[in-house]
This record gives sequence, C-alpha cells and structure tokens, in this order.
Amino acid sequence: MWQAIRQIQEDYRQGRIENNLHRKTTDYLRRQGWTYALALRRAVQRLPYSRYYRGPSVHHWMATYAVYEFISAINDQDFYLKFDLKWHGTLVESIHQREYAISSRWHPVPTALRKEQENGGRNETDF
Repeated sequence: MWQAIRQIQEDYRQGRIENNLHRKTTDYLRRQGWTYALALRRAVQRLPYSRYYRGPSVHHWMATYAVYEFISAINDQDFYLKFDLKWHGTLVESIHQREYAISSRWHPVPTALRKEQENGGRNETDF
C-alpha cells in the first residue's frame, strides 16, 4: 500500500497522472466549485493519511493495471479515492465523498505505519 502511495505521489510530481474521472466525480466537483487540479492535489496530499484502503486489485477491463482505493479525510469529510497504477503512470478515476459504509472488504491503515509515513514522508506542503 505505501509503495502505491509513493508511486501516485511521484507520478503527480512528474505530471504522469491521467484524468479518467467518472461522471459521479465530475458532477461532484462541479457542485463543489472545485477544479480537477485542485481535487487531485488535495487527494494526493491526503493519501498518506488515509484511514482505509483496498488493493491492489485487477482492473475490470485492463488486467495490467493495479487498482487501489482509499478512504481519506478531505476538508473533514470522508472521500473515496480510486487510482489505477500502470507501468507508465497513474489514472485517477474517482475523487468524491464516500457514499457507502466501510465494509469488511476495506483494510484499516495501521496506525504505526501511518505515523511512520508521516514522520518519514514528505510534508503536505511539498506538493
């Protein structure tokens, strides 16, 4: 999971994140008055502080993509974040408020690992 977060952050810094947002996300962003760039920056900044994750799982139509999903707080609300990791970059599919309860299919991010990432990782302002 941490390796995926680091790859997403690096792809963001290198400009290798492609926009493949679902309509639900684009509608949400429009209602909030957020641009794609703002939503993506907030999502990438909050990844190390996610509370839950799923993945890697196989993409439903691109078997070579590793799908990672996160529940992370943005502006004090739980957000659903979905990224597809490819060999040459990352696709972002979803950035919107969480709609469903956390089920047993989600894994809590271990507090010890989260603290290690916070202490050893980059500061949010580094983006």
